[in-house]
Amino acid sequence: MEEDFTTEELAFASHDKIDALIDLLIEKKLITEQEFVDSLKKLYAQMESENE
Repeated sequence: MEEDFTTEELAFASHDKIDALIDLLIEKKLITEQEFVDSLKKLYAQMESENE
């Protein structure tokens, strides 16, 4: 049986999976929460500079 999903539903499902993966990486001490935050800030800065 094939189900149809809205773009919003797919976006939320993807977000939840990424959150779970990040939590697991932090829990297993493969990355720290600060490393994740720093990486996110770097990504946003790169995106901003590309849009200027």
